[in-house]
Parts: sequence; C-alpha cells; structure tokens
Amino acid sequence: MSEEPKPKKRAEPPAPKQKAPDWGSVLEGLASGSSGPFFFVKANRTRLRLVNYEPDETQFFRLGTTYFKGKPKQKAIFFAKIISTDLKDKLDERWQNKIVPVVVAKTALKAIISYLSEGYDFFGPEGYGVVIMKSGKGTDTEYNVMPSPQPIPLDLKDYDTPEMNLDEYAELLTQNSMKRSEKLGEGGGTEEGDW
Repeated sequence: MSEEPKPKKRAEPPAPKQKAPDWGSVLEGLASGSSGPFFFVKANRTRLRLVNYEPDETQFFRLGTTYFKGKPKQKAIFFAKIISTDLKDKLDERWQNKIVPVVVAKTALKAIISYLSEGYDFFGPEGYGVVIMKSGKGTDTEYNVMPSPQPIPLDLKDYDTPEMNLDEYAELLTQNSMKRSEKLGEGGGTEEGDW
C-alpha cells in the first residue's frame, strides 16, 4: 500500500499589526483613576482656563484638606476648563467639554493670585489661560505657574457645568481624602498630589 502524502501545512497569515500602545492614556488613567470628579495636576505641564461662578472674584477658590502619609494638607480647589496636559496627545474624555473642579497645592494658587493682583484677566470671556508646570514628587513637588502668552477665549455656554458648587466639592475632597487615609493607614498615599 502506498502512503498518501500528507497535505502541506499552510502558513498562517501574520497577525494584523496592532496600533502602537497609547502609554499616555494609561498614565492619565492611573493618574486620575481614583480622583472622582476632581482633576489633579499630575502632568509636568497642564494648560487650563480658570472659570469663576462666584459674584466676588476673590472667592473663585476654596480650600479642602487632603492627607499625605497621615498628615493633613490644605489644597486649593477651583473651576477650570482643562485645555491640555503633556501626558498624551488627546485629553481624556472625562475632562473634555466640561468645566471641572481642579485641585492644586496652595503654592500654585498663590502664584495664580499674584498674577491676578498684577492685573491679568483669567476670568473674562477673552481672558488668559494658565500653565501649571509640576516637577518633583511627594514633599519635593514644586509648581511653576505662568499665564498663557495669548488670551484664550471661553464661552461658558459651550461647556457642561459642574454638578456641585465649590463648597460642596471642598467638603467632598476632604471626606474622600479622610476615607482614603483611613483605608491606607498611616502610610497615606504614594504621592502627595493623590489626595
């Protein structure tokens, strides 16, 4: 009996090339994963446009308490339209077309207020944007704040408004931070900016 030749195995076509991974999205997701409704400045460079809903412009922010390694720290909360970060090319969907509560260190807030005292318009429809540059980590974090070189027009009708007022967000930030601190124990967060 003659042996039948075995059919030749066909070569499998190469797997279709996948798009390169978007590591910036992964970083952004990790950075904002537990932030709830708050935008924490995590990127080395964040561009935003301040928004004030208060009748008195000097009240455009509130202070909330966060915990780092079990120690309370005050953080500033204000509303802004996030324009971009250097974590990736496209801003995360959570921050697009919305006015959101932004959490920053008091040093960044003081720099913004210094520019306001010099006459910069950060709130008017034709006002300037703000660039916040962050360097370092933990207790060695530093912030450098600069106005945008050109005005950035902003029509509030084009954006979703926040669900709560600043006082409510400050309270929520403090409550979330206390819960997180209790969960983590005395070790607190891994980064000061986390909470």
